[in-house]
Order: sequence, then structure tokens, then C-alpha cells
Amino acid sequence: MLVSDICTKSLISVESSTECIGAARLMVKHGIHSLVVVNNNQPQGIITKSDLVKRVMLNKASNAEKQPVGDFMTKSLLVVQEDASVMDACGTMVEFGVRHLLVIKKQVNQTISRLAKANQFDMEAETQILPPMVGILSIVDIIRNIPKILLS
Repeated sequence: MLVSDICTKSLISVESSTECIGAARLMVKHGIHSLVVVNNNQPQGIITKSDLVKRVMLNKASNAEKQPVGDFMTKSLLVVQEDASVMDACGTMVEFGVRHLLVIKKQVNQTISRLAKANQFDMEAETQILPPMVGILSIVDIIRNIPKILLS
């Protein structure tokens, strides 16, 4: 079974300048656990409910909820190509201890392909242009589809 078969394709993103409280409201409104953080439609990182709880709500600074998500997001994006197997994606999640992978279009550019094989884009390093985003794969997507995955 391919990642594209089970990933959440209704990807919701926010600009890095979005206040943390606005990001939290979006997650609640859409019943999701993560948002891709973008600048000029290019992914810069990911912010999850867990990030908001751990990094914002427990932050002793006043008005932490009004701080931009760019200050609290995880800047190292883990990606998987849409045509990767779900089992490979699970392996990446386990290896890196994450619950979300950004799903990107299949690559044709060799440089990007080489980077994507490492499954990690460090957005703090040099600027990297990612292929178009397809969606996000979460541990919840995998759990919901266990019967299909086992039968494939």
C-alpha cells in the first residue's frame, strides 16, 4: 500500500508569523493534530498540538500564545514521497521518533531525490525548494487503515 492511499490530503498550512493561539484554533476547528508552517508557500517546518503544549503553554514567558509559530515549530522536516510504501513510512517514523511526515510529489530532480531519500530537510540549513506538497501522513492515518495495510 502506498502513502498516497492513506495520507490526509486536505493539507492545512499557516505562515510562520501566525500566532500560536491562531494555530491552535485552526487545529481544533479542523480536528487535526499538525500544521505545515510555510513562507511563500514553501514549507519551513511543522507545528503540532504536542509542540504547542510543550513549548508554548509550558513556556514561562508571558503572552507565549501570541508568539509566532515560527518560534516554536520543528524546523527539520521529515518527508516521504507519495509513492513510498506505508511500511517504509512507518520505519521512518519509528527511526526518527515522529508522528507526522510531510508527503511530497514524486521527484524527477536528482538532487532533491537524493535529499528526499534521507527523508529529512533541514530548513535552517541552506534554502531548499521542496517538490509540491501532497498531504501529511500521521500515525492516526496509519492506525485507521491497519486492516487495509495488513491485507495489501
